[in-house]
Amino acid sequence: MKHLKYYNILILIIFLLGTISSSCQNTPNQESKLRDQEFPIKPKLGNLLDSFLVPQGYVSDYENLFTKAEIYILDSILYNFEKETTLQVILVTLDSNIASSSEFDRVIATLGNGWKVGGDSSLGTIIGISASNKRIRIENGYKIRPFISDVESQDVINAQFVPNFKKAQFFKGTLSGVSILLETLRKNLKERSKVTF
Repeated sequence: MKHLKYYNILILIIFLLGTISSSCQNTPNQESKLRDQEFPIKPKLGNLLDSFLVPQGYVSDYENLFTKAEIYILDSILYNFEKETTLQVILVTLDSNIASSSEFDRVIATLGNGWKVGGDSSLGTIIGISASNKRIRIENGYKIRPFISDVESQDVINAQFVPNFKKAQFFKGTLSGVSILLETLRKNLKERSKVTF
């Protein structure tokens, strides 16, 4: 009689485990329905980014492309440039877990606005790099555009960043690209100051 009682309990446990296991497994059709479900209210990209991406300095290396010494060099260059010109240029690297290739440009623009690059006057530029997505973007604030055009920014990307990035020389390409970008801004700033009315 005692063995029968344990046998019934064992059968009940096996039955419950089987039921729990089958209810936890979604069929491919159920998974598809869950993925395709639309929700009427979605969190805004800016709010999501602000909650876990905060600037770490002039360089925010979220993709771990640079060593601490390399970050220090880039940080110092960008800090000294702002001190000299009042124009702010910051650099951020993002891996594909943070921003997919299709979202990358929008994420960089959102970070530029959310971090207030260039302050309230938008006198700033954010350089976004994603080695994992093979993407780079230079996003200029609207008040810095008289000092550097989108064409000039793209020329810097094509001539300095891309050739080095293709060889996986991320620091060399970034240092070269940043240096030419800042040089272009300095030159254009000087030319603009010569204009008299």
